[in-house]
Amino acid sequence: MRPEQPAELSGLRRPIPSWISWPSRALRYRVHVRLYALATLIRLTLPDAVSKAWFPEVLLHWLGALVLLATGSLLGWALCCAAILLELLTLSDQLTQTAYLGLVACGAIGCFVGSAEQRERRMHLNLASIVRTLTVGTYFLAAFHKFNRDFLNPAVSCASGGMHVLAEHYASAALANLADWRLWPYLFLAAECGLVLTAIVRPAWGAIYAAVLHLPLTIIFAPAFAFTMASGWVTLLSDEELAQLGHSLRLRWRSVLFLAAIPIGLSLGLPPYDRWRTDPDWCVKEGLLWLVLAWLVVAYVERRRSGAPPESWFGAWCELEASPGARRWAMLAGTLWLLNGFAPYTGLNFQHTGAMLSNLRVDHGCYNHLLIPESFRFREEYIRLDDVRLDGLTLDPSAYQSQLYNAELLGPQLRSWCRHGRGAVSLKGSYGTSPFEIADACSQEALPWEPRLAHFRRFQRNLSRDCPQACVH
Repeated sequence: MRPEQPAELSGLRRPIPSWISWPSRALRYRVHVRLYALATLIRLTLPDAVSKAWFPEVLLHWLGALVLLATGSLLGWALCCAAILLELLTLSDQLTQTAYLGLVACGAIGCFVGSAEQRERRMHLNLASIVRTLTVGTYFLAAFHKFNRDFLNPAVSCASGGMHVLAEHYASAALANLADWRLWPYLFLAAECGLVLTAIVRPAWGAIYAAVLHLPLTIIFAPAFAFTMASGWVTLLSDEELAQLGHSLRLRWRSVLFLAAIPIGLSLGLPPYDRWRTDPDWCVKEGLLWLVLAWLVVAYVERRRSGAPPESWFGAWCELEASPGARRWAMLAGTLWLLNGFAPYTGLNFQHTGAMLSNLRVDHGCYNHLLIPESFRFREEYIRLDDVRLDGLTLDPSAYQSQLYNAELLGPQLRSWCRHGRGAVSLKGSYGTSPFEIADACSQEALPWEPRLAHFRRFQRNLSRDCPQACVH
């Protein structure tokens, strides 16, 4: 046996600094941190993040996620926050989930700051309130943006387009025949609104509802988004409900595997399925989501069979009543996220606002939202080219007239024209609602649309001047 440490030496061991150790041992914090780190690592498997141009930032982001997995510490949150800022400002990251993950990291850093005595409570309650608000706010914005003419038009709607992709994905004639059903956009919009309502009124059911809703999106459009949002689903639950989930998995893991194996086999195993060859990582992500859904369903059935009391109205949201600090943090996070989410209608920004797959158009002549009038927009930054001449020769109009440009998109195109031309490149068109005529755009130092942040992605890159336009991701 090892001899006991002398009493006079027992207090000499240095404690681990607070910035590299767990700030809270609460179950919900530990589960959220690990799911956040996992969601970050999954996001970093998307095609943009695996390109060579992203290598330094992704390395920093991976480091932050691994530190969070191991320690849940301030250092991990700070590394993730720094990496996300670099990705947004220098790498043209366009994803809403990146902004979501960034705000969560900022919220965690904010909750860490302050008295050490209350830090455990802040990281447990206040951070959960921030994440819960951002999660439900994201679903709210995704639904709100879809209240537009084009999303509700089955000829161009992303809902109808998704059904066509799903039919092609499974080579299903039955799905192909159903894809043009005019009610798909209304049903999907109702489902998204229902998720928001459920996550507020019966949050314990919210994760099951969200997993069901995310599955078709994961299969055809977004292989990482569900896992980002899943890191927020845990904040819809209390520590007791999370503990019951863990108990159910330990007790019923065979049932979970059996229940998940059925849809996994049907979705990923039947011919002519070919994605295992082309996108194996996508298949793994889909399989994981089926396992998550099966686990949530088995845990819910187990809870009902055990005679546990039913889920309470408003569930984890009731924590806001007992914690003024959590209320303030939730209000701050919700206000910032909604201000960001409503930016498209001002004309200042479109990306990172939850408007993906929404058919939303805010440009002049194509504005389509049904609830917010076009007069709400006070700035129009889209660029329309009517005439382009290289060295005095007119460029083929089909090469540019159909495209709706913005500063981030026109810059590289203009540089390409300048490289290929031996003289002046003249442009004629409009910037927003103001016409312009530039004799030589290659020699002009300051163009009217020059962006302040050249690599911050604000607008979509694949819009046409004509509308309506079929679903644009």
